[in-house]
Amino acid sequence: MRHKLSYDLFQSLASPGNNRPASSSRFVEVMLNGHYHGAYLLMERVDGSLLGFAPKGRPSKIPSVIYKAIDHEANFRQSGHTGYEQREPNPEERELWTPLDELNQFVSESTDKDFFNEKVGIDSRLDTGNAIDFHLLVLLTSNMDGIDKNFILGRDAITEAHPHPKFFFVPWDYDATFGRNWEGSPVEPTFWLSNNLFDRLLSNPGYRQKYAARWNSLRKRQFSVENLHRMIDENVRVFGPAAQRNEKRWSPIRGSNSGSMAFTEDVAQMKEWVVARTRWLDAAIERETRTQP
Repeated sequence: MRHKLSYDLFQSLASPGNNRPASSSRFVEVMLNGHYHGAYLLMERVDGSLLGFAPKGRPSKIPSVIYKAIDHEANFRQSGHTGYEQREPNPEERELWTPLDELNQFVSESTDKDFFNEKVGIDSRLDTGNAIDFHLLVLLTSNMDGIDKNFILGRDAITEAHPHPKFFFVPWDYDATFGRNWEGSPVEPTFWLSNNLFDRLLSNPGYRQKYAARWNSLRKRQFSVENLHRMIDENVRVFGPAAQRNEKRWSPIRGSNSGSMAFTEDVAQMKEWVVARTRWLDAAIERETRTQP
């Protein structure tokens, strides 16, 4: 449920001209050879079609690219592409690391003057509105694995009609969120999460102002406790009796896990955690974005 809740949240942040792509998903139950194998989340593949890229084969100077961050070296602290795998173009047909290498080199090595240059700085290379929403999603959910790992970067093709496409983030792998770690242990609602890219962005007064304004706006709607609780309740409703069937299927395994809990207990914990997390983030974001003397 944490995956679906997170992806649906990111999609809900979209506005006209500002897409927030994430996998659409739905709950399914699996029967194999007459045996019940539990409930799962069927998720849409993150590819060029999902991200709105034009069909392959169109004339382009550099084709569209998709990279997935696969370990904690994907922290924007060094040039190159350590910590990533190439998803598109198909790496068996063509390796294409130059776009990502150039982004990482710029973020990790550029001076502040160049980084915030209005014409050729980070705003010309990265959709910073998307970056704000992505960072806020990571913070809201406390996805400790999603800040320098387990995210996707995409960029559309460079063409004559669109010579300056920008990179943007796509969320991925949100099981260790909303107060639980990947192995089921509890996570306190008091962690600040960032990486070198977001640290550099937040060093700029103008960006901090936009960041704080976006958080305050989202807290009135999508990130309000009422809306988050409503989305959790809706997932519980859709899950329905499958929750008990799934719990029964996995009870012999979860019985050996000291961090495991019943579905209803987990839902209650998530709701309590959301209240504490948003309250803590209200203060933390005010502190992080406060105008420096």
